[in-house]
Amino acid sequence: MWYRNKDRDGNWSHWNHQRLSHWDQEVAKKYAQDEHIPENDDIGSSYWPQLGPYSSLDPQTIATHMDMMKRAGLGVAVVSWYPPGLHDPALDDLNQTVDILRALLLDIAWAHGMRVAIHLEPYEGRTPSTVRKDFEYIHTHYGEHPALHRVANVRDGTLLPLVYIYDSYHNSPEEWARLLTPNGDLSVRGKTGLDCTAIFLWVEAAHSTYTKSGFDGFYTYFAAAGFVYGSTPSNWLYMGRVAQEAGIYFIPSVGPGYIDVEVRPWNFANTRDRRDGQYFDHMFSEAARLRPKMVSITSFNEWHEGTNIEPALYGKSTVASLTWPARAYLNYGSDPEFYLTKTKQWVERMFGPPGLVIP
Repeated sequence: MWYRNKDRDGNWSHWNHQRLSHWDQEVAKKYAQDEHIPENDDIGSSYWPQLGPYSSLDPQTIATHMDMMKRAGLGVAVVSWYPPGLHDPALDDLNQTVDILRALLLDIAWAHGMRVAIHLEPYEGRTPSTVRKDFEYIHTHYGEHPALHRVANVRDGTLLPLVYIYDSYHNSPEEWARLLTPNGDLSVRGKTGLDCTAIFLWVEAAHSTYTKSGFDGFYTYFAAAGFVYGSTPSNWLYMGRVAQEAGIYFIPSVGPGYIDVEVRPWNFANTRDRRDGQYFDHMFSEAARLRPKMVSITSFNEWHEGTNIEPALYGKSTVASLTWPARAYLNYGSDPEFYLTKTKQWVERMFGPPGLVIP
């Protein structure tokens, strides 16, 4: 929900993403650090969206996205979320304080037969204590809406709002246990208007300890296979056994590939070629071996990191400038909806329609 269009919103956000500097100054000085210029058809992505550089606040764009996801066999969109008064840092100059979820997303999702779940961002000062307040806000402001996605918790099967907690490792297992175990001093468990189905992010091997913190499950997020322990499919069978022994969900995250060199121009090492859909097929096939109840896709429209399955335009190039020569955008081949179609095939193979969860 972080994209803004100058014509509609008064300024750009994210499409004009700055090229980030490397932490090693000797490496950093080899690469440009300027912003992209959408007016030159130059955006912070290796792909060009079929809809162009849109605004995430445009109701028609949201409706189109929900329709795309529905046609891909998906049932739930997981959206980036900040508590009241906070927002993505790139929106600092745009005074974005509206609760987009309540104002736009839930009604439009429901009208298209979709549901919405929360991807709780690692805002400054986030602790289990503040997350307790976030859970309360989610219940108070969205809890009565039929589009808020609910999943059975692992203790008594009560249907509760599904919340993915990104970068959960910023707090220790012991800190989370205060919130998520029945006897914790901050416990939300069994409390009406507070309890949620909470999912942690498993990144490193040592994060298995979080399975004892009261979480209902874990996901892996990253689409670059081998980037970290959790995003390495060869580790998933073991991780699945850990989940089974703990009696919690394992939600493997699959992606179509990875390329972020338009925002991290020095990061070619982490590029994962799509191989005409074979990369996506491999990740899905590894996830299918686990027979999971849910799978997440990274991503629908994280255009900066090239994990997008949203339709991308074929044959698009930037406009040459004094600073940069024209560059051709990558594409999915001649069919902009190639990955929507492929997603639907895997959804039906694994779950029957519909079934997936998209962060």
